[in-house]
Amino acid sequence: MWWNEPDHLTVRGDQLLIGGVAATRLASQFGTPVYVYNADRMARSYRQLKEGLSSSRRPIRILYALKANSNRHILRFLAGQGAGVDAASISEATEAL
Repeated sequence: MWWNEPDHLTVRGDQLLIGGVAATRLASQFGTPVYVYNADRMARSYRQLKEGLSSSRRPIRILYALKANSNRHILRFLAGQGAGVDAASISEATEAL
């Protein structure tokens, strides 16, 4: 499970660390509420999915549903991992481009 992943969520003393970064530091830097995405964790999950599906006899392509989260940084990151985009509208397709 994701919460058992090493270095994803840890507690050191009275500090919650997300990917090794103190949550209080992130809140101070970006304000609250803040959504935090761990790029190492996303890359690891993408690789696990890709490896798990690679045993299929059919060619596969992993598409990220833009409707799930349209954050440009996440889209760019996942594209760098090799993911495509599942766009359900012209505006989503434009955003992906």
